[in-house]
Amino acid sequence: MKNRIWLVGLLVGLLLLVAACGGTPPAAPVSDGGDEDHESEAETSADAGEEEMAPTGEGVVLEIGIKGEELAFDKETLEATVALGAPVTVKFTNTSKTQEHNWILFDHHDMDQASVFNDVAVAAGAESSYFPQEEKYANDVIAHAENQQPGSSTTVTFAAPAPGEYLYICTVPGHFVAGDWGTLTIQAP
Repeated sequence: MKNRIWLVGLLVGLLLLVAACGGTPPAAPVSDGGDEDHESEAETSADAGEEEMAPTGEGVVLEIGIKGEELAFDKETLEATVALGAPVTVKFTNTSKTQEHNWILFDHHDMDQASVFNDVAVAAGAESSYFPQEEKYANDVIAHAENQQPGSSTTVTFAAPAPGEYLYICTVPGHFVAGDWGTLTIQAP
């Protein structure tokens, strides 16, 4: 009898805790999958400076593109002041006129670990958008935008990770090693 009372008390306590904390958005990346041509928006964001941040409710919207025909993102750093779990939307536009690019955000800022990931991604090939199919590698990723052809764009939304620095890269062959990477810094509000 004492065990039942204890168990019921524990369950009621857990339910109250869950109700008090509320929910947080899912941590899994969500993509609209769109391949839209937003050349004028891409030009505007490239002229706006290093950081693009527009608040939308409790979350933020960031924009990033490619630096001309270089194998580099147009922003080496992105910054967001956002609460843990709030939505972060990244609009990735491939402003290159000749090359495809992707955008992959890791749950760390370890260049060696990213290099291993990149090697596996390149080996996975174009049919997988240069993204590893093995779960152990995919688990290191917070969000990713699949390969975008020149002039196309896509949007990904994910739950904001804890404050810190997170590495983003392009895994199209040769791009990461040429310098196609950057840092997203998350700061608490």
